[in-house]
Amino acid sequence: MAVGFFLLAFLVAIPHACAQRTALKPGWNKFSPQEDINLGKQAATDAQRHLPLCNAPRVDAYLTQLGARLVQKLPTGGAQYPFEFHCVNDKAINAFALPGGYVFINRGAIEAADNESQLAGVMAHELSYVALR
Repeated sequence: MAVGFFLLAFLVAIPHACAQRTALKPGWNKFSPQEDINLGKQAATDAQRHLPLCNAPRVDAYLTQLGARLVQKLPTGGAQYPFEFHCVNDKAINAFALPGGYVFINRGAIEAADNESQLAGVMAHELSYVALR
Protein backbone atom coordinates (compact mmCIF):
# COMPACT_ATOMS: atom_id res chain seq x y z
CA MET A 1 0.00 0.00 0.00
CA ALA A 2 2.74 2.51 0.98
CA VAL A 3 4.77 1.60 -2.13
CA GLY A 4 1.72 2.20 -4.32
CA PHE A 5 1.15 5.60 -2.72
CA PHE A 6 4.76 6.70 -3.30
CA LEU A 7 4.69 5.41 -6.88
CA LEU A 8 1.48 7.32 -7.59
CA ALA A 9 2.88 10.49 -5.95
CA PHE A 10 6.06 10.15 -8.03
CA LEU A 11 4.15 9.73 -11.29
CA VAL A 12 1.96 12.74 -10.53
CA ALA A 13 4.96 14.90 -9.60
CA ILE A 14 7.00 14.24 -12.76
CA PRO A 15 4.99 16.43 -15.18
CA HIS A 16 4.74 19.19 -12.58
CA ALA A 17 8.50 19.16 -11.95
CA CYS A 18 9.26 19.34 -15.67
CA ALA A 19 6.86 22.24 -16.14
CA GLN A 20 8.56 24.22 -13.36
CA ARG A 21 12.00 24.43 -14.95
CA THR A 22 13.94 27.52 -14.06
CA ALA A 23 14.42 29.80 -17.04
CA LEU A 24 18.12 30.46 -17.43
CA LYS A 25 19.23 33.94 -18.30
CA PRO A 26 22.70 35.42 -18.53
CA GLY A 27 23.91 37.57 -15.69
CA TRP A 28 25.13 41.12 -16.11
CA ASN A 29 28.09 41.35 -18.46
CA LYS A 30 29.86 44.54 -19.49
CA PHE A 31 31.20 42.93 -22.67
CA SER A 32 29.19 42.73 -25.88
CA PRO A 33 28.88 39.38 -27.69
CA GLN A 34 31.32 40.70 -30.32
CA GLU A 35 33.82 41.54 -27.57
CA ASP A 36 33.36 37.98 -26.22
CA ILE A 37 34.22 36.65 -29.69
CA ASN A 38 37.31 38.86 -30.01
CA LEU A 39 38.57 37.98 -26.52
CA GLY A 40 37.85 34.29 -27.03
CA LYS A 41 39.57 34.23 -30.42
CA GLN A 42 42.73 35.74 -28.92
CA ALA A 43 42.69 33.24 -26.04
CA ALA A 44 41.95 30.33 -28.42
CA THR A 45 44.88 31.31 -30.64
CA ASP A 46 47.12 31.38 -27.58
CA ALA A 47 45.73 28.03 -26.38
CA GLN A 48 46.36 26.45 -29.78
CA ARG A 49 49.97 27.63 -29.67
CA HIS A 50 50.63 26.29 -26.17
CA LEU A 51 48.46 23.18 -25.85
CA PRO A 52 49.24 19.84 -27.46
CA LEU A 53 46.34 19.53 -29.90
CA CYS A 54 45.32 16.11 -31.22
CA ASN A 55 45.75 17.22 -34.84
CA ALA A 56 43.22 14.58 -35.84
CA PRO A 57 40.83 16.07 -38.41
CA ARG A 58 38.33 13.23 -37.96
CA VAL A 59 38.18 13.78 -34.20
CA ASP A 60 37.74 17.54 -34.60
CA ALA A 61 35.07 16.92 -37.28
CA TYR A 62 33.22 14.57 -34.92
CA LEU A 63 33.41 17.09 -32.06
CA THR A 64 32.21 19.83 -34.41
CA GLN A 65 29.28 17.70 -35.61
CA LEU A 66 28.25 16.77 -32.07
CA GLY A 67 28.80 20.34 -30.89
CA ALA A 68 26.67 21.74 -33.71
CA ARG A 69 23.78 19.50 -32.66
CA LEU A 70 24.11 20.75 -29.08
CA VAL A 71 24.41 24.40 -30.14
CA GLN A 72 21.08 24.10 -31.97
CA LYS A 73 19.45 23.40 -28.59
CA LEU A 74 20.70 26.63 -27.03
CA PRO A 75 17.96 29.22 -26.42
CA THR A 76 19.56 31.55 -28.99
CA GLY A 77 20.25 28.70 -31.38
CA GLY A 78 23.90 29.61 -30.94
CA ALA A 79 23.66 32.09 -33.79
CA GLN A 80 25.61 34.83 -32.07
CA TYR A 81 28.87 32.88 -31.73
CA PRO A 82 31.16 31.12 -34.25
CA PHE A 83 31.50 27.91 -32.22
CA GLU A 84 34.70 25.91 -32.67
CA PHE A 85 35.52 22.56 -31.09
CA HIS A 86 39.06 21.24 -30.63
CA CYS A 87 40.62 18.11 -29.19
CA VAL A 88 43.52 18.59 -26.76
CA ASN A 89 45.99 15.69 -26.63
CA ASP A 90 45.95 15.36 -22.85
CA LYS A 91 44.92 12.28 -20.84
CA ALA A 92 43.35 14.39 -18.09
CA ILE A 93 39.56 14.19 -18.01
CA ASN A 94 38.82 17.83 -18.64
CA ALA A 95 37.34 20.36 -21.03
CA PHE A 96 37.04 24.13 -21.10
CA ALA A 97 35.27 26.86 -23.03
CA LEU A 98 36.43 30.35 -23.84
CA PRO A 99 34.24 33.39 -24.42
CA GLY A 100 32.73 33.56 -27.87
CA GLY A 101 32.30 29.82 -28.37
CA TYR A 102 35.76 28.26 -28.47
CA VAL A 103 35.54 24.83 -26.81
CA PHE A 104 38.45 22.49 -26.06
CA ILE A 105 37.89 18.87 -25.00
CA ASN A 106 40.77 16.78 -23.66
CA ARG A 107 41.39 13.39 -25.22
CA GLY A 108 41.04 11.93 -21.73
CA ALA A 109 37.43 13.14 -21.49
CA ILE A 110 36.65 11.63 -24.88
CA GLU A 111 38.23 8.30 -23.97
CA ALA A 112 36.58 8.19 -20.53
CA ALA A 113 33.10 8.62 -22.00
CA ASP A 114 31.30 5.29 -22.29
CA ASN A 115 29.00 6.66 -24.99
CA GLU A 116 28.17 9.76 -26.98
CA SER A 117 25.63 10.93 -24.41
CA GLN A 118 28.31 11.20 -21.73
CA LEU A 119 30.58 13.19 -24.03
CA ALA A 120 27.62 15.37 -25.04
CA GLY A 121 26.97 16.07 -21.36
CA VAL A 122 30.51 17.35 -20.90
CA MET A 123 30.27 19.47 -24.03
CA ALA A 124 26.85 20.84 -23.07
CA HIS A 125 28.27 21.85 -19.70
CA GLU A 126 30.97 23.85 -21.47
CA LEU A 127 28.46 25.36 -23.90
CA SER A 128 26.43 26.61 -20.96
CA TYR A 129 29.38 28.80 -19.92
CA VAL A 130 29.44 30.38 -23.36
CA ALA A 131 25.66 30.77 -23.63
CA LEU A 132 25.26 32.28 -20.16
CA ARG A 133 28.32 34.47 -20.72
